[in-house]
Amino acid sequence: MKSKEINFRVVLFAVSIALLATACGNNNDDEELAGDWTKQSTLNGTPRSEAASFMIGDKAYVGTGFNDGDRLKSFWAYDINSNSWSQIADFEGSARTGAVGFGTDTKGYVGTGVDKDGTNLSDFYEYDPSTNEWKQMADMQKAVHGAVAFSINNKGYVGTGYNKNEGNNKDFYEYNPSSDSWTYISNFPGEKRKEAVAFVLNGKGYIVAGTDNNIVQNDFYAYDPSNGTWQKLRGITNENDSESYDDDYTTIARESAVGFSVNGKGYIAGGRSGNLTSTVWEYDPATDLWKEKTALEGSTRSGAVAWGYGNYGYVATGSNGSVYLDDIWRFDPTAKYDKND
Repeated sequence: MKSKEINFRVVLFAVSIALLATACGNNNDDEELAGDWTKQSTLNGTPRSEAASFMIGDKAYVGTGFNDGDRLKSFWAYDINSNSWSQIADFEGSARTGAVGFGTDTKGYVGTGVDKDGTNLSDFYEYDPSTNEWKQMADMQKAVHGAVAFSINNKGYVGTGYNKNEGNNKDFYEYNPSSDSWTYISNFPGEKRKEAVAFVLNGKGYIVAGTDNNIVQNDFYAYDPSNGTWQKLRGITNENDSESYDDDYTTIARESAVGFSVNGKGYIAGGRSGNLTSTVWEYDPATDLWKEKTALEGSTRSGAVAWGYGNYGYVATGSNGSVYLDDIWRFDPTAKYDKND
């Protein structure tokens, strides 16, 4: 009888340890992660993925892209203050997907991508909101789609991406609107890739994630246009990586995600790594560390667009498999998540 009692206590102890381990393993559920998402006004136009976007002042502009076999030219402006959409002039170039966009203080720029015939494009166009008109500008030297773009001090930067004759690229270029000219900067120092993520912090452009040869990339770099140099940062990795990085970062690596910056920190959201993911990560340049945040609400998606404005980040459009999306979500990085919202 005494032996049975001891065995029973051993079983209870083992069960208690297992329950404790389970509880500790679930310490990243939504209720314990910071950040909250709020659905905003739905895009009035055609749902789409792989669109291009840029910001001018307090408006975000979203256009081109793909919907159920069709490439699009329509463009829309989202007024952040009024949470409303209005249609603007159609994009001037050919309908395309996988293009890039960036904005200056007064103008927006869209170019590259791939057309309905599978031709990679290098043409670029300028949008003037004061006249609601597009104007063709100088072509970029490389025809690609799935590149990254960002703007710093009213200059645009475009690089990486895919060209069907060359495969994935590492080329990076600077565009000067005042002279309507492109300058080759250098090769991106990491692995070549397409469908990576870019965001801007403190006058530097950050490039992370993307894919090459169907392998998601885990290196991470920042470009400083003030001196034309790249800086290698602490990578994002998986447990098989030879470098000693944090294995908690395994869900950062992905392709076809979006990036944005809010209050001095960068964010990556959505995309896919094998399967679609809704996980969101925050990067702090002061520590060179990442922290997981509350997952993107709404449908999981890839090929979305995103921007940061004020204290909030915004993620819009994209696709969930064969379903094309027209919703937009606002992210407050500091709010406590409320799953009842």
